Amino acid sequence: MKNYNAFSLVLVLFFVGISYAVPPANDNFENSITLPGSSGSVTGSNSDATLESGEPVHYYSDMAYGSNSVWYTWTAPETAHFSFDTSNFMACVYTGSAIDNLTKIKLWGESITIAATNETVYQIALFSGNYTSTGQVVINYYKAELSPWISEYTLTQSVYWAKGSIKGSLACCFMDGFITFQRRTNQFGKTADINVQFGYNPKTGITVFDKKGNKIVDNVNPPSAGSHFYPLDFDGKLLLLCNPDNGHVIAYKVKNGLTLLNEQNVGKYVDGIIDGSRIYLVPMDINEIFDADEGLHVFDKKLKNEKWSLPIRQGKVNIHSFKKELVSSWTENGYDLNVVFFKKGKKQTEHNIPLPMDGIIEYSADGKGGMLYWKSKYYGPGYINSPLTYIDKKKIKVFENRYLPSSGNIWRFENNSTKNLFTAVDYGSYYKIISYKIDKNMKKMGDVDVLNFDFMEFSGKELVVYQRITDQNGFTVYNSKLKEKWIEPVSPGELQNLRNGVFMRIVLTPGAGQTNYNFKIFNKRKTISEHQLTY
Repeated sequence: MKNYNAFSLVLVLFFVGISYAVPPANDNFENSITLPGSSGSVTGSNSDATLESGEPVHYYSDMAYGSNSVWYTWTAPETAHFSFDTSNFMACVYTGSAIDNLTKIKLWGESITIAATNETVYQIALFSGNYTSTGQVVINYYKAELSPWISEYTLTQSVYWAKGSIKGSLACCFMDGFITFQRRTNQFGKTADINVQFGYNPKTGITVFDKKGNKIVDNVNPPSAGSHFYPLDFDGKLLLLCNPDNGHVIAYKVKNGLTLLNEQNVGKYVDGIIDGSRIYLVPMDINEIFDADEGLHVFDKKLKNEKWSLPIRQGKVNIHSFKKELVSSWTENGYDLNVVFFKKGKKQTEHNIPLPMDGIIEYSADGKGGMLYWKSKYYGPGYINSPLTYIDKKKIKVFENRYLPSSGNIWRFENNSTKNLFTAVDYGSYYKIISYKIDKNMKKMGDVDVLNFDFMEFSGKELVVYQRITDQNGFTVYNSKLKEKWIEPVSPGELQNLRNGVFMRIVLTPGAGQTNYNFKIFNKRKTISEHQLTY
């Protein structure tokens, strides 16, 4: 009997000592706490709070950073500016009545101000400002008496743009890139970034060298380019610029000068690519933290006739196969990924993929309409091994949730039209690059150990593995079985992949009040051209 009582006491003490995590009452969206009236202060906690299925990405595209969220609901009593302040946590404001169908009104910040509309219901998410911070949270809300616009400061950095062609010509110019932060303050001295502007101030005109090193355009201010132009692309015969002052993209014929061909207005912020007989323009709807929604316009080589387009939507546009005009448009909705492939503007395939909560969505397309996707979570130098799923262009799952054998941290997966999967595995002192055949068996095709690994990408069907030591760079080119094709030794300078096995090395040599630039365009056989410029 005594032994039984002693055993019972041990059990009682054991169970009393166990504590179970209990999330806060407003952990889930449907249980959000109501903020009454036009002002107030509410104290709570986000300890043991979780992310729920369908929850939007609060901070960039990193769900881990925007974790431990709790929810509040507030109805605007009038049309006016209102501020929300938090205690060492982040807030994000939405409209909408369902967790998987919210519209972001104001992006993250510890103190944010919105232009509220009378009787509109707003949803406020409070979340951790880093991966682990949790504890007591305080949200203060009140009508904001805002000061006039104040330009707090402008950050400026000198940059250069240089683009070589695969035949050896080069276009370049020098600019000051700037970011202007505009703020307002309220009656309590709280500041909130309302708007962010960025752009370029050209310091020189455009200079173009032919493949023999002759200047065929010498420091020319392009006609109709405006005072804040920035270059987009150059292919040896055509130069593409953007004038953000009026949102025009301008095409110039390059031959003993710059001849304006055509202009198109597709948006203030645009990325552009020239390839073959097509010009691809990606307009970006950029918000105040430089996240962007993207669309696509495809024109003929003279930028005169639009061939097809995709409307701007939330998410990104990727161009996978220029010759076949194959592109994809993808967007994240909470923990779901939607990817649509288009060929010459016609919808080819669409993948709607529910993804697990514990990870960041990543994917790689094969250039034919199929895609490989996975989740990853960043821990220091590498990515944790994660399962892979591959869907071919016919939307058939070739394999699902397949783990690759590895005793290290997988840094990245890459695949292309060779139907091979390449992965870089971090073993601490070196990386092992492994090639697998993309099929049900996932047969290993080869591997190679790499010191000083930086990143990898494709040039045609060949894999380029870059190495970096401080400010020196080099690479090795491999085939699909990771057999070495050729090596560019690690040496000073930056490297650019100009496609089709052609690269450019840029070496900067500072001098007294000037910098000397050396541009070398080369392939595995020879130096195609070399150009020098002083700024």
